[in-house]
Amino acid sequence: MGGLLESLGAVYLVFAVIVPVLPAPRARALGGVGLSLLALGAAGKAVGGTGGGAVFTLVNGILAALGAVIAALAAVLAWRRRWAPEVLRDVGEPAPDRGHPGLDPLLLGGLALAAAGPHLVAIGVGTLLALAAAARGAVRADRAVWLAPLAAAGGLISLGLYLALTILGPQGGAVAGLADGPFSPAAERLLAPLLGGAGLLVAGLPPLHRAPWGLSLAPIGAVLLARIVAPALPGGLADWQAPVVFLVVAGLAWAAVGGRWLAVVAAGGTAAIWSGLPGGIVAGCVLVLWAWLGDQLASLATRRGIGIRDRWAGVPALVPALAALPALIALLRAQVVISAFAVLAVAAGLWIEAGRRSRHG
Repeated sequence: MGGLLESLGAVYLVFAVIVPVLPAPRARALGGVGLSLLALGAAGKAVGGTGGGAVFTLVNGILAALGAVIAALAAVLAWRRRWAPEVLRDVGEPAPDRGHPGLDPLLLGGLALAAAGPHLVAIGVGTLLALAAAARGAVRADRAVWLAPLAAAGGLISLGLYLALTILGPQGGAVAGLADGPFSPAAERLLAPLLGGAGLLVAGLPPLHRAPWGLSLAPIGAVLLARIVAPALPGGLADWQAPVVFLVVAGLAWAAVGGRWLAVVAAGGTAAIWSGLPGGIVAGCVLVLWAWLGDQLASLATRRGIGIRDRWAGVPALVPALAALPALIALLRAQVVISAFAVLAVAAGLWIEAGRRSRHG
């Protein structure tokens, strides 16, 4: 077992490449159960190192061994059924039929400005443009009730950026210098929930997963956290980390049980960014971006009737499978119990998925 523990990361990477390319959806789901347990064991070993104690080492070894056995069993079952007829299925998960902005130039321009703008004002303008695109879609679809969270998010972002610019003074506001800003602990505790909470309101995660814009606004939260909150307000992020991660992981569990895997990936990425650790921020941004792209492509495919065969439907999952381990390691360093619950919730959702006879690939 000691040798296995020393190479858990490599073992996980091997199965993270194998499981998504298994030809059958049920085999991929079963392999995902094993991959989840293997990731928890590997991440626990990476966090605890050699000083975790005998019980800690034993638990990680059991999780890793069980996960590897389940993933290997899924691969064997998929291989034995390799000549099963392929079925044409929808791409990803069905996107909301009404009010989804899709590949809206206003949305894309706003997100690009928020992600690359060098100043807080540019980030603010970009986020408000993206919110405006979602609002326009909701109004056109006669779902004006969803303007409330958009308006609340816009108000929180505007207030947070106004307070930040006031503290920084007329010469401040450049993103590159935010880490050296004169933010007091009280200011950090105030600004972090304003900006972070605004992102959660429009992220499309449970219990707000029925929002007409789906996950198209999920990058807003990642941008606000990665570009402003984490570098400039680390104390505020740490103070609010536990309750926010708990809420996000609860939404993740809700989405996993319901089989909404794009939302699961987005929630996992958001939780990893809230860890505040560099590795978690990078991996979390990758996960959120992947979920956003999946949501955009699902919307486009639904409108055009595009499908994909079961044999290749899992290939895009290679990206989140590889990014999940560094995200989980960072999250475990910040919140151990909540992180373990998140992994077990994903495993439970995948187990339910493996038992279903009809599903999206």
